[in-house]
Amino acid sequence: MSAASDNWISRTIFTTFAIAAFLGNGLVLGCYLKKRKRPTLTPFDIYVINLALSDVLAGVFLIFNRFVYLPAMPNSQPNAHLFCTILWGGYILFGLCYVSVYTCVALTIERWLAVVKPHIYRRIKNKNALISLIFVWLWAFFINSTVFISVDENFEKGKCKWVEPNFGEKIFPFLELSFSCVLPFSIIIFLYSHIVWKIRRMENFLKQSKHNYKRRITIIGLAASAALVVGWTPVKVSFMLRYTGVGGKHLQGPIHLAFIMLASSNSFVNPILYGIYSSKFRDEYKEIIGGFFCQIFTRQSSGRREKKSTSKNLIELV
Repeated sequence: MSAASDNWISRTIFTTFAIAAFLGNGLVLGCYLKKRKRPTLTPFDIYVINLALSDVLAGVFLIFNRFVYLPAMPNSQPNAHLFCTILWGGYILFGLCYVSVYTCVALTIERWLAVVKPHIYRRIKNKNALISLIFVWLWAFFINSTVFISVDENFEKGKCKWVEPNFGEKIFPFLELSFSCVLPFSIIIFLYSHIVWKIRRMENFLKQSKHNYKRRITIIGLAASAALVVGWTPVKVSFMLRYTGVGGKHLQGPIHLAFIMLASSNSFVNPILYGIYSSKFRDEYKEIIGGFFCQIFTRQSSGRREKKSTSKNLIELV
């Protein structure tokens, strides 16, 4: 485990992020499971559900990694290498993060079609969104497979370590940065810029009430994508510095750890943005949370009544 992350402060922060991601995105999934019917779901809803699902899983793996808790290294060397790659190196955790990145890309394309090309958007079905998400999951874990040549185990000392790739020294960092950061963020920025430009030229879109829903969910998608770009860019640049004269020593320092925390915060920020920009989500949040506490109160009241009834029966028997 890196020195900068081996302290109670960083562990507390990552644990808080994990709990917030699990509860917040679980609440979003609860909104869809309890309050919204399947026939009324749109491609936008499917992408939001996928974002919530990937971020819930990211919350779980925020706990089981080098930042918070790692089980003991396996006794066999092949298993130790998988341990270092999948958990210590964050193959699953960052793979899930890339799922979020490319889901936001798909969401951006969906919003662009809805606003700029509505005649094409009307032909898009939910099955098209599901097919695109299959590609998103496969692609996300594929581009994160570089971790298999960037991490190695020190089996004798029971530790994992970063290593420099032995091949593709010139093209490798360019491809990694391009597919994980430059390409998706460029698509997001370009398409949303076009959406904003198009909306400003569409007076009806801004004034007519029938466009309120489309406008609102476009703002939600823009906010989620903007948070993603801001959160992920610093950590990707920091990772890429290991291929330059700077080397990889900074990967164990506090600045790089802070960048990872910033990126990890994306796992819980989306439910907050939904609540800020969508009155429908706010109302459903209140209803689900209120119902949860009502159930707890009802059970406690029922338990007290049962205790009083039991005590009364015992007194009568005596």
